[in-house]
Amino acid sequence: MDAGSLLVGLSLALIAAVAVADPFQRVNRNARAKRQASRVSPETRREQVLLALRDLDFDFHTSKVEEEDYLSLRRHLMAEAARLSDTMDSARADLEAKIEPRGLARRAQGIQVVLCQACGNGVQAGDRFCARCGNRLDLQCSVCGLSRHEVDNFCAGCGSPTHLGEEG
Repeated sequence: MDAGSLLVGLSLALIAAVAVADPFQRVNRNARAKRQASRVSPETRREQVLLALRDLDFDFHTSKVEEEDYLSLRRHLMAEAARLSDTMDSARADLEAKIEPRGLARRAQGIQVVLCQACGNGVQAGDRFCARCGNRLDLQCSVCGLSRHEVDNFCAGCGSPTHLGEEG
């Protein structure tokens, strides 16, 4: 056997191994793509579905898609968009249900909470500085939290007098 025959035989064996392994690699790639698609947020997926719906409508109006295909695909995309909207609505409702009891308890206690303009941390009316970032709060409206200037007598956001809730 000469070296040329060996190289041809090894080359054929390598090509055969790649050809045999390729379908298995495709299955792994498809499974990986499905896992990545499932990680997409409902908001992002809904946007993708709405874009696909827009493209389908365009293709139908330019006669690129037959009417029976169009109706079937449109029905499917509309159902998917509605399902994703319902998922997003229920997620928002769950979040609001978790947040609302705390807000009700604070309102029942008469504690007024405003947000720091610098970091968004909840602070109580009358606090002079934010506990999280140290931002000076006495230059914010004690009612709505909007930033103000020292010479302002009324809040530009809610109209309340700025001298209320200030410590002397």
